Amino acid sequence: MGRRPGVRLTSPSGRTSTLFSRPGGAGNSGNNFCQTSLRNGAANSIQNILIAQAPFTGTFAPSQSFSVFSGDSANGTWTLHAEDDAGADFGSVRAFSLDVSGFTCGP
Repeated sequence: MGRRPGVRLTSPSGRTSTLFSRPGGAGNSGNNFCQTSLRNGAANSIQNILIAQAPFTGTFAPSQSFSVFSGDSANGTWTLHAEDDAGADFGSVRAFSLDVSGFTCGP
């Protein structure tokens, strides 16, 4: 499988959703996320953001809907996979939280 820059979330069942991929464009560089929230149904998609809008603050719709996780249990290990392929800098994730609502808790 080829490289897929961006950020993906995988549920305990193994289902994966791409939260975003190259927001702001392929050559985007910088500290671009500050108090950023992703929520289904948000008015603006994170994919439509422009580099000039950095840092990306507020609530945005993810690249792929969280509905891919429908039917999954909230219990277990959720995995965040981030890949930065911008050649001009190095990316890092300093903080991340997952607020799970609308899921079944338990087996």
